[in-house]
Amino acid sequence: MERDLADRGQQSEPEAQPTPEPPEPTEEVRTLPRDLPQSLASEAQCPGAILVELAAIVPLGDDPLTWLDRDWQRARAYGLIAGTRSNVSFPLTLKRLDGTGPAIATLRKSRRASSTRLWQISSVEIGEASEGDLPGIEGTARTSAGPWSALDLCATSDADPLAALAPMDDDARESFRAELAAAAQEGQWCTNASTQEVLTHVALMLAKAQALDELVDEGGLSWFPLALVGKNGNPLQAALAPDAKVHVRESASVATTTDVSLIASLLGDTPIAAGQEVIAAIAATSGSDVTPELIEQARRLARTDWRRTLLAWSPETHATYLLLPLAGSTVYLSLTREGAGLALRGCLGREHALACARTCSAS
Repeated sequence: MERDLADRGQQSEPEAQPTPEPPEPTEEVRTLPRDLPQSLASEAQCPGAILVELAAIVPLGDDPLTWLDRDWQRARAYGLIAGTRSNVSFPLTLKRLDGTGPAIATLRKSRRASSTRLWQISSVEIGEASEGDLPGIEGTARTSAGPWSALDLCATSDADPLAALAPMDDDARESFRAELAAAAQEGQWCTNASTQEVLTHVALMLAKAQALDELVDEGGLSWFPLALVGKNGNPLQAALAPDAKVHVRESASVATTTDVSLIASLLGDTPIAAGQEVIAAIAATSGSDVTPELIEQARRLARTDWRRTLLAWSPETHATYLLLPLAGSTVYLSLTREGAGLALRGCLGREHALACARTCSAS
């Protein structure tokens, strides 16, 4: 028996290698198509709905597409891709919502001959969250995990503004992104933004216009403001046609509604309430330990330059939020009006904060 155990121990020890080698690809990997994309970010189609779903497990403030691309490179390098000639899957370095294992992304080969990108991210398996995942807010519905969902961690709405643009195919999305970039004044964020950033913004502005009755019916279309400026210096409008095509134009009559009085409340002595329920939710979702002292420190910093703050509108609560940056951090606290004061409602990373703030400002 001792010899048997010794033999097993010798068999289990790998031979010394001068340089660590990646795992040997399986037979299934060897038969995969050769036209797989090198980069998902630049060579694959990625529907907005997939990125919104993935945002539920990506760390706060991080870009879902960046995570996908990085994990795709890892899967290619270590032979972790499995599938057929038209469908392949690979594991992500992100856990599923239920914590049972890694999330799985699947790519499907496009059947459309006109598509410039042969592969599309068709699904991401992230599982379902168990009850009580966020301490103190049990029962809260977070089905729409877009950038706006962190504005108010205690909101119970399941509003999904991106659903309005779901019928658009990839060619229509790319075409609109190019049209908006060409119509916008040089230097604005949308001129160099990704398709997903542009469509998320348009969906949020459409939801805001519907909630605040800012739609203008003209020529059989309902136009809404985009909080962007055109090349001629006039505000831009968009309209969603019945065929799911988005149109864009300049119009001098466009106006957007923004509650700027929130900034005045912050700069004054208006009290800021921070309930334990919200503080616990912020700690669970971002790892930030928010204290009353930290909030007051951020307020003092904002008083030295109020332009550090941002305003953002939420499609879930139909309310405007004040985004207050923490000192020495890329995290923004989300505050809204409550009674005669302000109340802490959530927190966002810088990228998500900017995406939400574009609903109130073109800068």
